[in-house]
Amino acid sequence: MLFLSQSRIINTFGRAFESGIYRKLMKLCALLLVSSFTVLSLASCNTAPDLTEEEVYCIINEVVADDSLSISRVCWKFKQLRLTTEYKKEFTDKDAAFIARQQVLFKNLKVKPDKLKGFSKQTNTLRFITVDTVCTEGILHHIFFPLIGADRQKLIMEFQEDCNCMLGGHGGQVLYNKKNGHWVRSKVFNQWISYVRPINYRKK
Repeated sequence: MLFLSQSRIINTFGRAFESGIYRKLMKLCALLLVSSFTVLSLASCNTAPDLTEEEVYCIINEVVADDSLSISRVCWKFKQLRLTTEYKKEFTDKDAAFIARQQVLFKNLKVKPDKLKGFSKQTNTLRFITVDTVCTEGILHHIFFPLIGADRQKLIMEFQEDCNCMLGGHGGQVLYNKKNGHWVRSKVFNQWISYVRPINYRKK
């Protein structure tokens, strides 16, 4: 009886195969597998991993070191740099979407002690930057959260000097490209210097 049951099952399976039901089912399953694989592949290719906080600090430190930026004291909060139409020309659409997401994720990022370094012209070395939590006295820098491309090979950022006095300050946005493992200046946007013009007193 067991042998007959197995024979019937085999015959039924064979008829199903011959009628095309099995082939249609297998074709549908294969199509679903291919479609799922395609979607996952496209998602993995088009979505760059988000930046981490440590990565942000690392990139900024690399820029400071490669460009020998003399910074010793910074304000505690990152400022936001808008992705303007002019800046978008330097990035792809994928980069623009990535940048917008990072700005949301890091909108409340604070500058932590012992994370950022500045270049010392006196010693020609890098040293940790002092973080100012008041930002209303003395000369310091404001750091704008960088606009970093999805592949981490291009960015725009600004270090703005503020003297908190009548003398003014200076700043400007700089486009950096990573070449041979180092950040290189490629373009400068809106560079400015603010100062008080000397007053000439005339004797009457």
